[in-house]
Amino acid sequence: MLRFDRINARTSFAIAALLLFSIILFGSTVAYAAVTYPTTTFVTTVGEQSDGLAFDSSGNLYVANRGNDAQGTDGDTVDKVTLAGVVTTFASTGERPWSDAFDSSGNLYVANHTSNTISKITPSGTVTTFASVGSDPSYLIFDSSGNLYEANETSNTISKITPSGTVTTFASVGSDPAGLAFDSSGNLYSANWGANTVSKITPSGTVTTFATVGSEPWALVFDSSGNLYTANYGAGTVSKITPGGIVTTAWATVGSEPYALAFGPDGNLYVANQNTAFVSQITPGGTVTSFAISSSLSYALAFGPDGNLYVAHGDDISKLTLPTRPTATITSSLGATMQVGQSSTIQTSAVAGNDGDAITATEITQSYNAGGQTTDNSSASATTNYTFTPTAAGTYVFYGYAETSAYPSWYHPSGASVVVTVTNSPPTCTVTLTPNPVDAGQSSTLQWTTSNSPNWLLINNVGYISTSTSSGSFSVTPSTTTDYTCSVNNAAGTAPYSSPASLTVYQLPMCRLAVSPSSIIRGGSATLTYFSQNVTSFSITPSIGTVTQNATATASVSPTTSTTYTGSVSGPGGSAQCTVPTGATSTLAVSCTQTTTYSCNGLTTIVQTSTSTSCVVTTNSNYGSCSSPGYCLAGDSYCYYSSPDFTSFGSQSTGNLTLHPSLVHQGKSIKVFWNVLSGSALSCNVSGNNGDYWPGLSSGATGVTSALINQATTYTLSCLNDSGVSTTTETATVNVVPTYQEQ
Repeated sequence: MLRFDRINARTSFAIAALLLFSIILFGSTVAYAAVTYPTTTFVTTVGEQSDGLAFDSSGNLYVANRGNDAQGTDGDTVDKVTLAGVVTTFASTGERPWSDAFDSSGNLYVANHTSNTISKITPSGTVTTFASVGSDPSYLIFDSSGNLYEANETSNTISKITPSGTVTTFASVGSDPAGLAFDSSGNLYSANWGANTVSKITPSGTVTTFATVGSEPWALVFDSSGNLYTANYGAGTVSKITPGGIVTTAWATVGSEPYALAFGPDGNLYVANQNTAFVSQITPGGTVTSFAISSSLSYALAFGPDGNLYVAHGDDISKLTLPTRPTATITSSLGATMQVGQSSTIQTSAVAGNDGDAITATEITQSYNAGGQTTDNSSASATTNYTFTPTAAGTYVFYGYAETSAYPSWYHPSGASVVVTVTNSPPTCTVTLTPNPVDAGQSSTLQWTTSNSPNWLLINNVGYISTSTSSGSFSVTPSTTTDYTCSVNNAAGTAPYSSPASLTVYQLPMCRLAVSPSSIIRGGSATLTYFSQNVTSFSITPSIGTVTQNATATASVSPTTSTTYTGSVSGPGGSAQCTVPTGATSTLAVSCTQTTTYSCNGLTTIVQTSTSTSCVVTTNSNYGSCSSPGYCLAGDSYCYYSSPDFTSFGSQSTGNLTLHPSLVHQGKSIKVFWNVLSGSALSCNVSGNNGDYWPGLSSGATGVTSALINQATTYTLSCLNDSGVSTTTETATVNVVPTYQEQ
């Protein structure tokens, strides 16, 4: 039966720590004793007594030969071995090169045991004497600042050499210092094989005896937990010293004369035994397994960048391919965070190691407290899936394991874990509006829904809504387009709706127009002013060209005849005709100049000009001819005579009233002359029995006017004094003859 329990972050931390401790403490009960290391003699042509092994960044191995070299002569050389096993003499150094180490720039440093010097070899192979140090330098180590430290075996000192080559005696330690190692705090430790002690030297150079261990400690190495291990050359044991200085002198018994130590990528400690033809492997629990090599005299070992173990013994370099454990990975399809109610696939996938031990099963387990685990799901395959659908918020930890014949279900060396944080699902809300859009004054139904039990629901432009139910509706009738966005809140927080719910309200379209001035003479122009809003289409008749919409605009118009302008608009809210503002007009009156012309003897003269909306030009007929000695004048239709002939022409004159001529053809004009004597009258007028009348002639006034004669007409000049008594009454008559007569 599957079991799921929530745990908090503190519990998760404790469980992880407990699991790691269990693997370290109890993992050794299933050891690698049943697994065979594939061992290969890598090269057989290096020198003897190879005390130093170091890899460069390209994976090439460098071997310091303190015995004979590959040619059988005194060593004093450093060999270079490629990944393919090709050996070359890289450099010749001082006497009996003992150990070597690379700096961060790729330069190789060699401790020359007999010549008491440190050689520096560049990547190109150039050799220089970097420093002269104490007696019998043996082992080298760099600190994090690039300073080089070396153990002087005979002078019982530790020398410090700066990157520039300055040498100082850093510390005096116990008898015959050999192996060196730094802890994570920068303290340096020295294995004093002549005194059976380990010295601790602070960064400032203060020396204390850290521990007393087995006989002749030679090599040192730290594990990832800060425990220090010593290879006790004289006792055939490995001692373990905790960070607090607690010593387990014979923590593990190995081969004869253990000489070098190294931790493998599998977490096990490996020991080179100088006097036995095998390498010892020690699990974290202290279980020892031996792996044979081709010969004894093992002086050095190191792990290469390929994960294989390389051992220098005799004049050979052996390569041991370590078996890899099965590995497992565990993932959550939704990642490290999810919400209550969501489903995530927890999957464990396993890959077998290189030892031929196939995957038999995979498991997913879930921690439920600090005291243990409960199995959640498993399958007899390389992949196991579990669908995780939490019902409550919390932190859940799942472990994935791979199982093989060598690693049964109760032991999981390849365990992986995934932590999933589950939170409450945030609330949601939605708002829909039907219909949408609407015309002004029309209603829409607002429908709302919520999820994940909100404490409250707020709808913009409405207010708070009761959440006793998860949905509801009501009618809304806004006058303009309105936003009805909603927001909700619960224990997971406040969440606004992802996008606004807006009700679009279409307004009725409208337009106005007017023309100014209201009348023009043909050829002139007027301004048509128009305005519209809420429209998508606007037309004006007659056309004025492009019409600007939803704004106030003007256009210049020049019709040739009187015109009335009309407009119509349409939009989402409907259609409408344009109105005319009060006191304005949409009609533009167009008038023309009307001219009446007269002629005399063929001479056309303008005698009358007026305007008319009929726009018709009228030309009168020729009044006839004017025989000599008469003549015509421009702008007149009379036949004139020179002064000597004026009396003979036959003027009709009665003192102050004169008609000229006194005899005319029908339809001809005459001149009417008058003269009002000063002081004799207050006001005068001239009238004819044909209806002609010229009133308001004041005292002392003279004048002349034209009169059109169609029949015999008598004109009278009448004057009144200030008492209203007639003072002057004079008459004159013009007669009409059938033909034009000369006098």
